[in-house]
Amino acid sequence: MLVFVRGYEKLSSVFRLCPAVHSATDYRHLLLWLRNVFTVLAMMDYPYPTQFLAPLPAHPVNVSWYFVMILWPTST
Repeated sequence: MLVFVRGYEKLSSVFRLCPAVHSATDYRHLLLWLRNVFTVLAMMDYPYPTQFLAPLPAHPVNVSWYFVMILWPTST
């Protein structure tokens, strides 16, 4: 069980979550939320800005990868 607690703490730290992940239910909620984010980005990956589901820039997948790969801290 300690392995799960440390894993939840790591996820909470890496994603800077508030409230933190404390259970398998919280973990599943986070996974489903992340899946939905990437699903919407993939559906809305147009070469021009869009507004009809959410305000998104042109090529939102590329923009999101910029934030993940460039701005994400490499050490925690």
